Amino acid sequence: GSKILVVNADTPLMTADILEEFVRRAEKIPVAFMSIILEKPGSYGRVLREEFSKNTLNSDAKSLGFSDAFGMNVGAVQGIIEAKDFRKEFPEQEIYEVNAGIYLFDVEILEELLPQISTNNAGGEYYLTDMVALARQAHIAVDAICLGADNAFALLGVNNPQELFLAEKQMQEIEVQRRLGEGIIIHGAESVRISPFATIEPGVEIFGPCEIYGQSHIEKNTRIESHSYIKNTHIGETCVLRSFCHFEDASIADNVQIGPYARLRPGAELADNVHVGNFVEIKKSTIAKGSKINHLSYIGDSTIGSGVNVGAGCITCNYDGKNKHQTIIEDNAFLGSNCSFIAPIKIGKNALIGAGSVITKNVPDAHLAIARGKQLMLKK
Repeated sequence: GSKILVVNADTPLMTADILEEFVRRAEKIPVAFMSIILEKPGSYGRVLREEFSKNTLNSDAKSLGFSDAFGMNVGAVQGIIEAKDFRKEFPEQEIYEVNAGIYLFDVEILEELLPQISTNNAGGEYYLTDMVALARQAHIAVDAICLGADNAFALLGVNNPQELFLAEKQMQEIEVQRRLGEGIIIHGAESVRISPFATIEPGVEIFGPCEIYGQSHIEKNTRIESHSYIKNTHIGETCVLRSFCHFEDASIADNVQIGPYARLRPGAELADNVHVGNFVEIKKSTIAKGSKINHLSYIGDSTIGSGVNVGAGCITCNYDGKNKHQTIIEDNAFLGSNCSFIAPIKIGKNALIGAGSVITKNVPDAHLAIARGKQLMLKK
């Protein structure tokens, strides 16, 4: 007959292979669930079997090895008891086989027994685990498919901050090992976090600590130095990302050098051979091939052409208090240090902007613009 597979939503490390093995082994059992072995069962529901001996487990588990102590809880499954109910009924004992929260039911049995579940328990909740005891009472075959201790990490639920920490730690190790096997060089691997959805090509070199999240894509031969945060960002080939960079929803082409201490906000797009230096922030702007923004600058809502040099301390003043406005800087313009560009504004090709200028009007191609007060020399 038809089957229904029930999977808890709080097991982020679950794999398709484990589910396939469970279904294969349980397909002929009317009511089946998956169990695992935990040395510290914590908040997991315990599996009750026919030969569970509370006295034996209580007195001998300390002297016997963990696996030996578990071996005393054997025989046919009698039911599943939630942790809080188990602790209330057996305050001095322990069971190490726990419910992993994965079930396979015959549809007709589920339809028959599900309405019989009650809230008569310590939590006052409806427990799907009661299906096991109900099936036993109805003389329906029940069994636990035990995956032992080796696969336990993949079935750990996340119910509190401690369990979330353990799941994240395990996922971090799995991802790093997978990337190492794919030819990615990782230094300080214990402090590197990589999203399973990120794609990283062989030959990339990563120095921890480093965080790579979301749908990020990093192409071959790129070097990412320590303390970098990368989220949903595309990074091309042979780039150098120096330490303490922060990128989110950005796009970086090939042979780009960035940082240290650079920030790319959403909508930042850097073409080939662009240089972005320390303490530079770029937001919703495109930077064309070969342009340089090397020091202490903010570029927002801007289009910068190729071969542009942005001097230290340049600011695009894109917000007037109500609306955002565009700044356009065309090819080969040279912007002196400490300039402010009051958007909307356009700087033409090959234009030269004198240092310390506040530019409020468009600058034509190949013109020099200086907007600063005349220097006075007064005797003291």
